Amino acid sequence: MANFPKINNVLEESTNVEVEKELSHFRSKVLAFYKHETFSDHIDYLNAEIKKLKEESMFWPIYSNDVMTNILAIKIIANENLVMDRYFDFLIKMYTYAPTYDCADLAFDKLISTNYKKFSVEQIKNFIEGASENNQCYDRRAASYDHKLVLEFIRTLESNYVPPKNF
Repeated sequence: MANFPKINNVLEESTNVEVEKELSHFRSKVLAFYKHETFSDHIDYLNAEIKKLKEESMFWPIYSNDVMTNILAIKIIANENLVMDRYFDFLIKMYTYAPTYDCADLAFDKLISTNYKKFSVEQIKNFIEGASENNQCYDRRAASYDHKLVLEFIRTLESNYVPPKNF
């Protein structure tokens, strides 16, 4: 369906109902970029959706290996569409909004560890600030090691950088 963005116009109503039902799951929303005019709009949608889910305290189910795999799968498309900055903002939110230690571990391991060196200085600062405000990030088992890597990296860019207390 992703290769045929207007396919919903030719599908039978019953098929569209099933597609919409599946799209109620976040794992599917990540891949449903064909529902938006541009991929940039899709990334903006994902950023808004994660924020909305956080505010509703309903977003812990989105932290699964399936979702993480789908998020990583759209990285190529984000790169082709020149929206890596927005994609990285989304990854940062997935980590800094983590509702549990396990969710934070999964998000860091799958999304952040392989990408943080590609973040802008501003994004790294947003990552550090967000992580320092969420005890699920800064108190998790591997935080001292993982956060040290990010801190060492930002200090190669800004040698006098001082992180917030909880980072």
